[in-house]
Amino acid sequence: MPPALLNLDLHIRDIGQFLESADLTDAILVAHAYAGMVITGVAERYPQRIAALVYVNGVVPADGEAMVDQLQTVRGPEFVARIRNYIESGEPFMAPPTTAEEIADRWSITDPADQAFMLPRLSPQPTLTFSQAVRTGNPDANNLRREFILCSESGFEAVAEQATASGWPVHRIDTGHDPMVTTPQELSTILLDIAGR
Repeated sequence: MPPALLNLDLHIRDIGQFLESADLTDAILVAHAYAGMVITGVAERYPQRIAALVYVNGVVPADGEAMVDQLQTVRGPEFVARIRNYIESGEPFMAPPTTAEEIADRWSITDPADQAFMLPRLSPQPTLTFSQAVRTGNPDANNLRREFILCSESGFEAVAEQATASGWPVHRIDTGHDPMVTTPQELSTILLDIAGR
């Protein structure tokens, strides 16, 4: 598929089409990091199929915001400048980390076994996923239950504060950015508790 088609709309459409083709209702969508953009967009288009949205260190965009607009708070100005350079230069993909040291620097994953698990599974991220804005405002989507899972070494504290101010339950895990890698049992317990409610 050409890089120009690999964008937020494609990811929203993929999840929405899966919900429809499987005829799912009362689905709980769980999103990590960028995928917060995706489930926000899916909720706008398919609210009747969704019971709840769970953001795991996920960005929570407002109407008209793109992923790059969220990164200043969670990743800092140097990372934002790097992404804006990709966007402005027309570079189609952002390369993933290629060493254990880069994985540790970017995501605070320091266990050698976890790093070895991740390295062969990483892939480039399409640049357009950073620059395309999501549109919100569907009142049915606004009424969906939302919860946030914050990891202690992730940079997402400001997003968690926003979630708390909006009345969402906020769960905390003492780990880095990727709890599905570093603390999968603890994350699973929280998700099962959310699903049970």
